[in-house]
Parts: sequence; C-alpha cells; structure tokens
Amino acid sequence: MNILLKNLINSKVIKNGIWMFLLQGFNTIVPLITLPYITRILSPTAYGNFALALNWISYFQVIVEYGFDLTGPRQIVMRESDEDLNKIYSNIISARFILLIVCCIFFIVIIYFTCIGKTQIKCMSILFFMVVAVVFQQNWFFQGISEMQNISIINMISRTISVLLIFLLIKNPEDVYLYCFLYAFNYIVSGLIGCFIVHYKYKIHFKVYDISLIFKCISDGWHLFLSSAMGKIFGSIAITVLGMISTKEDIGIYSVINKIPYVLTILFSALSQTIYPINCRNFQTSYIEGIKKVKKIAIPILIVFISIGSLIIILRYYIVYYAFGYVYAQKSILLIPLIIWAVFGIINNFLGIQILVASGHQKEYSIAFQINLLIMVSFMVIIGNVLGIYGIAISTMISEIIFCVILYRKIQKIKKVIS
Repeated sequence: MNILLKNLINSKVIKNGIWMFLLQGFNTIVPLITLPYITRILSPTAYGNFALALNWISYFQVIVEYGFDLTGPRQIVMRESDEDLNKIYSNIISARFILLIVCCIFFIVIIYFTCIGKTQIKCMSILFFMVVAVVFQQNWFFQGISEMQNISIINMISRTISVLLIFLLIKNPEDVYLYCFLYAFNYIVSGLIGCFIVHYKYKIHFKVYDISLIFKCISDGWHLFLSSAMGKIFGSIAITVLGMISTKEDIGIYSVINKIPYVLTILFSALSQTIYPINCRNFQTSYIEGIKKVKKIAIPILIVFISIGSLIIILRYYIVYYAFGYVYAQKSILLIPLIIWAVFGIINNFLGIQILVASGHQKEYSIAFQINLLIMVSFMVIIGNVLGIYGIAISTMISEIIFCVILYRKIQKIKKVIS
C-alpha cells in the first residue's frame, strides 16, 4: 500500500495535474482579490466599458487559440518520435501567426467601420495585446509533455506582479485604460518567458516547414476550432447581447456577478485539462471502456461542484454584498440561473470534451455545439429583450440544459453504431 501511494505521488501525471490545478486556482483566486477593490474604484459604468471591450477581445483570442490547447497536447501525446515534437510546435506557432494577421485585419475593420465609442476603442486596442500574447502561450506544449511546473511558476509570478500594480496604481474611474494594460500584462510576460524556456531548456527551435503542412494543421483542427469558438461565443454572447440592448451599468453588474459561477468553471477547467490526456489514452483501447472510466472520474467531481453550487445559491445575497457591494447585491438573484448554468457546463465538459473529443468525435461535438448556439442566441434575443439581464441569465441556463440532452443523445448514437 505504501509503495503504491509513493508511486502515485511520484507519478508524472499526478504531479502535472497538481501544478495545473495550482495554476488554474491561482489564476482564478488572485484576480478575484482585486475585484472587490476594482468594483468600488471603477463605477459599474466604467467596469462595463472594460467588460464589453474584454468581451470583444475574447473573440479574437479564440480565433488565434484555434483549439490548439486541445489538439496540441493530443498530437504530442500520440507522436511517434521526439523528432515530431519540433514539427508539431513549429506548425502550431506558424498557424497562430497566420490567424493573428487575420484578427488584425478584422480588428481594423471594426475600429473604422462600426459605431463603437472612443472609450471602447481605446480599451480594445490596449487589450488586443492579449491576442498577440496567445501566439506565444506555451501551456499546450507543457501540458502535452506533462511538465507544467516551470510555466505554472512563471504565470503565478507575473500574475502576482500584475495584481500588486493594480492596487498601487488604480485610484479612480479614469484609470480604466491603465487597468486594461495591467490586465493584459500577465499574458504578455508569461508568453514570452514560456517561449524562452521551450527554446533553451527543451531545445525546441521554431522552423517554417512546408506551408501546406501549416494549412493542414489549420484544416485538421477546423471542427475542434468551431467547438472552441462556439464555446467562447457561448460564454461571451451574453455580454455582446447586453451591449446591444442594455446599459453599460447593467453590463458591469452582470459581468461582476458572473465572476462567481466563472470561478467554478475555471477551477474545474484545471481538472479537465489534467484528465483530458488520460482519457485520450483510455479511448485508444475501447470506446465503451473509455466511457466507463470517464464516469468513474466524473461522479465524485460532480458531487463536489454541485454541493458548492448549492451553497452559493443559498448564500447568494451575502456573498455578493460582501464581495462587491450593495449595488451588485440588489441583483444577486442572477446567481440562481448562472450557477445552474455552470454546473451543467461541467457536466457537458465530461460529455463533450472528455468523451466525444477525447474519443476522436470532434465533428459530432462541433455540430452539437453549433445547434445549441443557435438555440441560445434565439432565447437571448427573445427573452433578453423582455427581461433584460435576468432574461440573459435564464437563457444561458436553459440552453446549457438543452446542450446536455443533445450531447447525451450523440454519445448514445455513437455507442449503438460501435456496438
């Protein structure tokens, strides 16, 4: 028993999982330390301007990410030799450079040919550095080789510096532009240092291979990109719709309250990234056995997150009041549908990412996502116009429940075909 425990502790997979969980937890908790301060220094309107700008930038981020945070580790795990590692790395970086150029073109078009206000343009321009930083983010590489320690420490240090600077420099609502820069600071620093580690420690050198291989990399990841894009749209469309039908103040309030269920999803994300490579290996043996192993992992995790979510719903007013202040607490009822949305989002990760994607059924997952996105947008436009931010919250909850049903039916359909 002691030998088994010792081997488990020394396991590379377990160590990697611990570092990923620490990083995700750190990146979640530390920024939340500044949020009560920021919500009191920046007015709901000023924070609404920041939130709407960040929302638009997130769309560009997902284009440059292109789902490589999932396909990258999978390619590394399944590579035939160490020589393939350099090729995988270079092709993904090259693909991201191409996608960045596309984003720059779209960004210029948005600035010059839309009616976005000057404050929004300035905030978006500063936050666009986050999109550039995505090209250099190496988390997918370290995840694939199960060496998350160094990059985790770097991210923690840069995030801590960013947080300290926020407390020192942000003093009034006019500092919203500086806040945008400090928010992007962590992404820029960690990305550049990550590149340095890959180059000098692991001797991975960037090379431009055959351009056809780069475009094949993009083509092969198309369906997973659609899933990732739909996921980002799924999480961000609420702010986008609110930007069209509501005030900056409502956007600020909704964005702040939504941070609470967002914490649950981010904390789970660390677990998801840890078990994803394991499930990819499990499904290489058998689809049916792979599902059984996912179920064994899912049940205890879901019990924990459902319990936490229930507690948050019960104590919602006090949590929002003490965290963000009276103005936000008046609309703490938003937490009920948003927490339910977060819990079903975790369930859907097991059904979609850990089963369908891990077993190689990216296309089925992508189709399901696209169908559900259309349903969600329809609900938001209809219910949101009637009930405002409450309608948006209810729409996200309903659509996530529907998505759960769709994914379950997809899994059962594939199971019948294989059987």
